[in-house]
Amino acid sequence: MKNTSAVMDSSDIQRKNIAVIGGGLVGSLNACFLAKRNFQVNVYEAREDIRVTKSARGRSINLALSCRGRQALKAIGLEDQYILSISREDLNKDLLTAVEKYSNAKVHFGHRLVKCDPEKGVITVLGQDKVPKDVTCDLIVGCDGAFSTVRTHLMKKPRFDYSQQYIPHGYMELSIPPKNGDNKSFTCTLFMPFEEFEKLLTGSDVLDFFQKYFPDSIPLIGKQALVQDFFLLPAQAMISVKCSAFHFKSHCLLMGDAAHAIVPFFGQGMNAGFEDCLVFDELMDKFNNDLSMCLPEFSRFRIPDDHAISDLSMYNYIEMKVQTSTNVTENYFVIKPMDHCLLCVCVVSLPDQLCRDDILLGDDGGFVSKFTVNSEDFGLKQAKSKKRLQNQVLDSKNFKSVKRKLHNDWVMKIRYISALNCFGSCSLDSVHSLVLESLKRIEDNLPVREFSMPRGANTFCYCIKANVIITGGDDKVLRLWHPNISTKPVGKLVGHMFSIIEIVTNEKEQHVISLSSAKVFRVWDIQTLSLLQVFHDSQGGPGDMQIYCMIFDSSHRVLITGSSVMDMYPLTRMIQDTKQVPHTHEREINVMLYNKYFHQVLTICSESIIKVWELETGLQIYQILDPHGFNVELTAAAINESGFLFATGAYNGTVKIWDFGSGQELKVLPEGKDWKEEEHWLQRLIFLKAQEKHQYLLLSLERNGKIKMIQGKEDDIYLAVIWELPDVVPVLQNGNRIVHLRVSTKDRSMAIPFPDVELIVEKNFSQRVGNPAVSIEVNCIDLLQIEGYNLIAAGTLNGVIILWNFVTSTVKEVYRPDNCFTVDPDLDPTRFRINDILFLFRNPECVRRSSQDSVCSSSQCDSSKGPQSSKGSKQSIHESEIKGEQTDAAREPVDNKHPGGTNVTDTQPPPILATAHEDGHLRLWTMEGRLLKDILPFTKHAAISLTSLFTDSCARILLTGNMEGHAILCSISSFLESPHDEKKFKQLLAWRAHSLEIVQIIYVEEKQVVLTASIDGSVRLWHALNGHYCGYFGQRRTFELSQTSDFILPCDVTEYPIEIKEESKFTEKKLTYEYPLVFDRQRWQKMSSMSLLFKRTPPKAFEVEHDFKFFKSLSSPKIRRHALEGFMTENREAGIVFGSLPIYRLLIDLSFISQVQRRRSLKRNLVPQVNLASSFFPAIPK
Repeated sequence: MKNTSAVMDSSDIQRKNIAVIGGGLVGSLNACFLAKRNFQVNVYEAREDIRVTKSARGRSINLALSCRGRQALKAIGLEDQYILSISREDLNKDLLTAVEKYSNAKVHFGHRLVKCDPEKGVITVLGQDKVPKDVTCDLIVGCDGAFSTVRTHLMKKPRFDYSQQYIPHGYMELSIPPKNGDNKSFTCTLFMPFEEFEKLLTGSDVLDFFQKYFPDSIPLIGKQALVQDFFLLPAQAMISVKCSAFHFKSHCLLMGDAAHAIVPFFGQGMNAGFEDCLVFDELMDKFNNDLSMCLPEFSRFRIPDDHAISDLSMYNYIEMKVQTSTNVTENYFVIKPMDHCLLCVCVVSLPDQLCRDDILLGDDGGFVSKFTVNSEDFGLKQAKSKKRLQNQVLDSKNFKSVKRKLHNDWVMKIRYISALNCFGSCSLDSVHSLVLESLKRIEDNLPVREFSMPRGANTFCYCIKANVIITGGDDKVLRLWHPNISTKPVGKLVGHMFSIIEIVTNEKEQHVISLSSAKVFRVWDIQTLSLLQVFHDSQGGPGDMQIYCMIFDSSHRVLITGSSVMDMYPLTRMIQDTKQVPHTHEREINVMLYNKYFHQVLTICSESIIKVWELETGLQIYQILDPHGFNVELTAAAINESGFLFATGAYNGTVKIWDFGSGQELKVLPEGKDWKEEEHWLQRLIFLKAQEKHQYLLLSLERNGKIKMIQGKEDDIYLAVIWELPDVVPVLQNGNRIVHLRVSTKDRSMAIPFPDVELIVEKNFSQRVGNPAVSIEVNCIDLLQIEGYNLIAAGTLNGVIILWNFVTSTVKEVYRPDNCFTVDPDLDPTRFRINDILFLFRNPECVRRSSQDSVCSSSQCDSSKGPQSSKGSKQSIHESEIKGEQTDAAREPVDNKHPGGTNVTDTQPPPILATAHEDGHLRLWTMEGRLLKDILPFTKHAAISLTSLFTDSCARILLTGNMEGHAILCSISSFLESPHDEKKFKQLLAWRAHSLEIVQIIYVEEKQVVLTASIDGSVRLWHALNGHYCGYFGQRRTFELSQTSDFILPCDVTEYPIEIKEESKFTEKKLTYEYPLVFDRQRWQKMSSMSLLFKRTPPKAFEVEHDFKFFKSLSSPKIRRHALEGFMTENREAGIVFGSLPIYRLLIDLSFISQVQRRRSLKRNLVPQVNLASSFFPAIPK
């Protein structure tokens, strides 16, 4: 190791100040390493100097100093002072003395840490004068033991994982004094359950206990000394601590027991702490004392090793506990010696011989051994009385055994496949990766059937129905092999990002379930070679709570995994989608449209990809890439009344018309040469009814507030702007509520829906100079063109509602909020904004059918405004409202003047306006500007900005979406009848559809489903009756639009739908989940494997992992300028999948657990197949 005594340049003006908390073994050793680097080191130790005070014996077990610890001592020049068994106190004294040899290091005894701020690098210590003192330092090193104060402060930081576990045993240190004047004493330690310690209350109890269990120790220790030592100190507890990470930014670091306290049954606690110091010193060399690089690398490098040594210590504790247990009455046998380290085992049951079995074993030498055993080999005989435990050691040479070297590397797994009457073994060997042969080949040494694959195989399994062998290994590829064809696989499954460590099959569904070392599960369909689902075990990091083995219980349809506990994942017929957000597009949705004639959905994302989907199945029909050119974002779209055409508009002002069926471009409005960037940004497009055939008319709204008409002729490929509304906002701002229009006499070659108009203003009119900080542009529009009405309604950014009436040739300010043209620095400037506006109007056919108590269908009535349609159904969301209408109708007197029925024309109510506001309110207005209803939709949350409105063809329901992903369904059928009774406006339902903003919401009447599109990139389908989730466009499985009792939610939604009822304000629909296994859901719903182990606080109900990426080279979205979010898309497919995952605890009898040697070095991150840790955790109280 190179000399680091003068690593830092002596010319450094400012020397780094490092505070080491704790002056124990690791703290004092660490101070030596840091002082050698010329840092200014201050060690703060809460205790007094142990070199000058009399310490109490019995608080520590003697230490075993191994090579790993001696290497660290050697680096600071103390290698000649070690012995294999050493006193903690003596070693600590030597290390403290070594620290004080450095002039730039100082030990502050009697200074206790009371506060730590790792963000600022400030610690507060309390000295002997009891006055708190703040110390600023460049690095805080926590070496203050298992109950670390530094770690306690780090636990308050986000994403810091911590777990601890006390074992049921305690320890007590006793001393055997020297005999015959020799200066050779012995220290012995008594390990015993705490309940046994508590039974020994008197000296006679202690002597009786030792006389029964340790009679030979009494004369060595002495009766008086034994009793005195026993009651000198109480039994000490032993704790195992794990945390991650070991660092916080570049300001704080944990080492030794503060980072990884372990139980003492492996004798490696101190050595692991010393190795921390040595590794950190080497990393400081590597990164030239750069703490910002060194600390994260230390966590990454040390956490797997330290957690592994902690697990091994716990395994050894189990082994020792089993060996000394007095409550076990079964027999167990140990077979040894073995020539190599055993890694895997399986049993071959021979049906023709009841008392004989073959055991197949694989080892680290590449050998496969076969042991033939029977009951006589174990000496098992029937006995009349129950015998005590028999722990016998059997010699492996006495068994009938054969072995053969089949691989040139470790044998990772061995299995007997009864369906093929052969065994299989896999290895990391790239040539002899998988061997599949009969048992006879082990004995006769004839050639065997071999399968080769890059980097070998970690695991394999066999699917009987499909008759394929599936292998997986470090190359992250699943290969499917025919058992008799070893030259080439019949299929490959690619998708794992880490080494594949386990594979099982679901025979009934012909699914393969694979597990990677990162604890990511993937479910595959063997028949289609497709990925069905991805989910992961979110407890701890990839190296924490490592899953050792996995089986699939076909009887109960449960996946069982073994780690430190055994977890069960029940399969459900329906799903709560995978732990990644469903995605229809990779980027946020800008536009969603529904074509009622094709029964298809059109979606456009900010990456300007157009996709067309089949509503019935959710399958994609076609897509168009870069429809307006490379990197040109589409911002608006519309579908014409026939459904055969659709138009798209972009942020640069270009417009195109397309054939809906084929996706072929028909006409284009090109970008003008003198147009500025984003000057003609299109915000809304609406198809108009053309008076002549083969003519196309579009009404467009630009972001600057201009409303224009675009014309397309049959014989011309280019579109043209032929009409523009004058800007009326400045005139209205001047105080005029109504402005008259002058119809132009300009001749046109074809009739258009709206005449050319000019504003009639007074000659002395002077335009008021507005406040430039107030945005007054038109933000949304809607139109109504039916008999008697020719209207355009507009909502502005400052909350003004404007109504253009081309029948009366007027433009009117329907509503203006107070102070909407002034700026208040204390209030949100967007508080008045109108995000959407909608006409609510019933045509005569709808009114007639409503009066006859029937539900309007699409074949009987058609909306004249847009592509909405209706198909009636008695079981509809309007059923309850219709019943109310029947009651009201019964109360009304009969009109004797019209015996044949009601004159619809006379009683047809006028249209009203609905507006969705930034303040979260939904407001309804008359054409004269009278407010009919002001409602804040109920969502169990504070006011949330509304973003989108939609109504059905007969205006019986009103749908709205908000900024936080809620969908709200209201009934307005009775409310629209004159007089408008505000009590008849009823909110029926509210549910969380997305975790982010809804940009568009659509109701499909014939299917009674709701479509929602969000900036999260997904378009989702919901049952309108109850808000139940159907799925999302882009998933593998087809939709199930028929109403079912299964209740599911997408992964980013945790709220139940809320049904609003008359008798109570709201009723939350708490539907029960059904699982194949019966369990107490209320008791177990918050249980997880980590909470079972360490009583951790369970994770949040909703945690979705986004892999945020910032692509500077790509154009950012034009509409929503926030950080670009990239999401993993492996969850697009879904089929038979795992639902909400309850955790079960299995308690295993200790007698069935055997010690398994650990596999190769940690660099391969491979673990034993047998889980030993399940038994030592306390039983769950009943």
